[in-house]
Amino acid sequence: MNVVIKINCENFEFTTENLREFLRYICNMRGARWRKDACDILARLDREENLTDNDKRILRELYFLHSEDLRKQMLERGHWVVLGNKEDAESRKKELKRQAESYGEHRYNIDNGWLGVYAEDKVKEYFKKKLKISFEEWESKMIEKELEDWINNVDEFDIRISDKTIDVKCATEPHYIEITPKVNVENRIPKDIYIATKFFNDGKLYLIGYFNHEDLTRYPVTRRYGARYYQVKIYDAKCINEFLLELKNAT
Repeated sequence: MNVVIKINCENFEFTTENLREFLRYICNMRGARWRKDACDILARLDREENLTDNDKRILRELYFLHSEDLRKQMLERGHWVVLGNKEDAESRKKELKRQAESYGEHRYNIDNGWLGVYAEDKVKEYFKKKLKISFEEWESKMIEKELEDWINNVDEFDIRISDKTIDVKCATEPHYIEITPKVNVENRIPKDIYIATKFFNDGKLYLIGYFNHEDLTRYPVTRRYGARYYQVKIYDAKCINEFLLELKNAT
């Protein structure tokens, strides 16, 4: 039995033995959040039972979160980019926290928002220094807030390139598999592109891919910190290399 796992724009095919090897690796990880699920799927494979759709979803999430080989292949194929690392971010923590608090003190203190600021800075740096792409940055201004929002600045974009508005989102913890754009903000001020970045358990910050605004609306909504957020799975992101080439040619 072969299983195909799709991550961004690539399909990865596994034989039963490949799956067993990967699942044993997860089962032996101390403290892994999906360890029991991995061991249950391994037991079903050993009994030669068919995998359920939920099993396949869990496999996809496990592979995305824990496979060093996946990261290596996505980097080699030009789909992902390493932007920075946790150690560098920690060295700038005070500065990044001050910056984050101007965007929304409550949420950003709870949910490591200063790492999101770091991700935004590193994407801008990558565009400017590596890709030589010119862009406009949003200068924050106060706008009227709805009851559900905190009284903070809301930016209309992080970056604008030609007529494209771009927002940078970050999954700030190794076990996070989602970016969570705020429903009210994104529906009121939609951006053309949402760039997805993520910290993995190797401590590195990766540029994973991107979503269009209409992509967000296909995901479930959850309520956190008093507001509603889209639960956008990062492994569904579109591969960014062709989009970056398009941006570079537009400037």
